[in-house]
Amino acid sequence: MWKVVLTIICVTATVRLCWAKSDLPTCAFDEGVYLKTIAWMESQRHAEWGWEKGFTPRAILALQMVNSSWLHEESDLTRQLSLKQMNIEILSGQLQNKTITPVQLAYITNALIFSCQDPRDFHGVNFVDKLVNALALYPNEGFSNLFQYGMVLLALCNSNEPVDEEYISTLLEGQRKDGSYMFGSDEASMALMALACLQDNQTITTSNIQSHINYLAQGQREDGSFGNEISTALNIMQRQEVV
Repeated sequence: MWKVVLTIICVTATVRLCWAKSDLPTCAFDEGVYLKTIAWMESQRHAEWGWEKGFTPRAILALQMVNSSWLHEESDLTRQLSLKQMNIEILSGQLQNKTITPVQLAYITNALIFSCQDPRDFHGVNFVDKLVNALALYPNEGFSNLFQYGMVLLALCNSNEPVDEEYISTLLEGQRKDGSYMFGSDEASMALMALACLQDNQTITTSNIQSHINYLAQGQREDGSFGNEISTALNIMQRQEVV
């Protein structure tokens, strides 16, 4: 499961070589690293131009996040084939009535948005409604921690879907007095990205945002990392979201 997710993180972390401690991001763009990472990601595609184990939406989301023109590069039409394969995989899952977890729904929704497709009407399927319905059932098996919960809220926010205050309160109530979350900085980073996206909601105060930032800043090490690739990349992404 984490193979392509880790790839997403490595793409984001290595392309944006970031910030001095306690400062906002000042990122240097390393074109060599960027091109090498993109090439590796593309080399992992199978014969139908998707990625194994249903990870195609996640991979396309990652590539579009670091280069919004990736899908539209006229010199490489295989990228359009990857998009077509993603759409086939999504529709196949719907036709076969496969169980799709809320986290998978969030990846699909974001991948559709980043590929300029409508998650509310994807060949007659409304993935935003599915996310709203899934959120109402939290917590349950496979959807039981605030990292997953924050990911779903972020996907809804990216879809311009109004989010009820009670759902935002659930996320805020998961934060401890010291600013931490049960599962540490990864959960706090995802929560902050969701809150930053939703910050126009009156439930979210400046102090809510700042408490997350303060907690996460304390976890940065002298070498600039936050412990591992996953935690570091999530911190990079949440800083970009807040900025």
